Amino acid sequence: MSEASHLKCLLVFLCLAALSVSAFAAGFSTQKRVGMQEGDQWEPAIAADGYGHIYILYPQYIRVSGCASCPIPSMVLVSSSDNGATWRSPRRLANRAPHSSIRRLWLIP
Repeated sequence: MSEASHLKCLLVFLCLAALSVSAFAAGFSTQKRVGMQEGDQWEPAIAADGYGHIYILYPQYIRVSGCASCPIPSMVLVSSSDNGATWRSPRRLANRAPHSSIRRLWLIP
């Protein structure tokens, strides 16, 4: 790589670092785990509206606590109505049969 290429890479890195610092200074908080604290959850669907509501829908791949008859995976919904400052308890959405899929989910606050 030439010296000019190294300088361009350094400039890009410094710009990204400056943007990251300004993003945290703008009020981002540290990460917080929401939903079930045990088991295997991945590939969440996240939605937000302009009124402070945030919704996280994810599959729970290990049994839901207190629900021996729940299918695996079970769909779990977690929501916040204050821009993520606090979160409601996770709610399992009813599945009709094991290995069923939810084709559409409409949430109306």
